[in-house]
This record gives sequence, C-alpha cells and structure tokens, in this order.
Amino acid sequence: MNKKQHFVPQMFLKNFCIADEPGKCWEYNLHNKAFSKKRTEELCVQNYLYEIRDDNGNYYYENGKNAVEKGFCQLESQYVPFIDVLLTRLEDGNRIVFTDNDLELLYAWISFLMIRNPLLLQAIPYVAKEIGTCIDTKIGKSYNFIELMPFLMEKFSFDLKKGHIEFLKSDENCSFVISDIPVIVKGNPLHHFCYVPISSKFAIVIQKPETIVTDVHSCIIRKLKKKDVMHYNYMIFNALINSFESELSFGNSLIANNQSILMEMILPGV
Repeated sequence: MNKKQHFVPQMFLKNFCIADEPGKCWEYNLHNKAFSKKRTEELCVQNYLYEIRDDNGNYYYENGKNAVEKGFCQLESQYVPFIDVLLTRLEDGNRIVFTDNDLELLYAWISFLMIRNPLLLQAIPYVAKEIGTCIDTKIGKSYNFIELMPFLMEKFSFDLKKGHIEFLKSDENCSFVISDIPVIVKGNPLHHFCYVPISSKFAIVIQKPETIVTDVHSCIIRKLKKKDVMHYNYMIFNALINSFESELSFGNSLIANNQSILMEMILPGV
C-alpha cells in the first residue's frame, strides 16, 4: 500500500521546481521556520490521507487499498498532460483561445485540486448535510467523501464556469509561489474570485466579470510587474498562515523555484 499520499500532485509540483534541479523545490517550512531544498515527494503529503478507517481507527479495505489514491491517479493522467500543453501555449502571444473541451478540463482540474485537499476533508460533514446526508461515524465520513467527490467536482466546476478566466505571466525577475493550499477562493460562489498558480511563470484568475463577456473561449494573458506577482504570492502565503494558525492547524509549506523569492517574502529587507 502507498503510505505517502499527496494532496497536491507531484506531477503538478514539478512546475515549481528549481530550473537546474528537476524534482526539487525550495520550501519555507512554517513549523521549523527554515528554508531548504525538498524533493517533490516530500512536499504536500500526508501518510494514509485517503485511506478508509472504521470507528476504532483501523484501516478498512472492503473497497481495496489505496482506492481513493488510485482514483486520483487516473484523473491526474487526464489533467496533467492538458496542463503541460497549456503552459507551452501560454508562452506565445497575449491571448489564448480555448475549445469547450479545454474549458471543461480546466474547470475540472481546479475543482480536482480543491476536493483532494485536507482542508476540504474537514468540511465533508457540512457538505454532506447540505445535500441531506448525515455523517456521524468515521467510516461514514470516509465513504461519504468517496460518494461526494463527483457532486463536489460538478458543483465547483459549475460555479467556476460563471466567471471569466484571465492568465497571469510573471515578470522575468520574479516567480509565482505555491503552498499546501494551491487554490485561493474569496467568497461564494467560487467565480467571485479564484486564484491558482499553475507554474512558477503562470497563474490563473477566475472572477466575476464587470461587463458582459462576449467570448468566453478567448482569454487574455496579462504580464505582471514584480510588485503585482508578489501581491498574488502574499495571497498564497496569507491563506497558508491563516490556516496554520487556525484551530485546523493545517499548512506547512510555502514552495518556490528559487530561495530568493521566499526569503523576500519571509524576511523583507534582508
């Protein structure tokens, strides 16, 4: 059985790796207040995160070991190649045009990143209650997560479709960062504001349009100055800090492709 289970896929974290050291990223660790290089397999991971347990805390394998993890791997095999192609397309021009299928994959990918995060697992009983399901046992919580995944994917994707997509491109002197919380949302529904860094060079913003959008398939690629990139980086960092300091105590890693960006954020002026 796979013990280490990633809530941010390694194949996605590779987009934030050090340029000349594939498979490694720079991390600022909130627990020990230290900067270090880490392999992607060491980041955004928890032991047995998606395994089903019974009410005594024992693992329950009626559906097989790593059932959820294997399901996630199948979804990754669809989404990761799409993101890789997308990053190549974003290198040219100041606008990108999507097909309907492209948009469906993009919304589904963002939803996928959200549903597999430990923060969402904490909210499963509340989500279940919303659709009329009561969860009062550990095994019930685990099973209902499996049952609720399709509902959540559909709900999140539906909300995101109501917003308009804009791509952000970082200044050559700066990079986007990512963390244990890879998707930032403000308000509900999700399309009011959703931010997702997809590599050290590119990020996505989905938000409610101020005017009527005549062509949802055509999206701007906006190049940002360093101060604007850092604005979004601090958005990621602040969400991580707030979660880390909350009663959930979730969040550990702020991740980037170079140490200088992290040090500038953590130790400004140094």
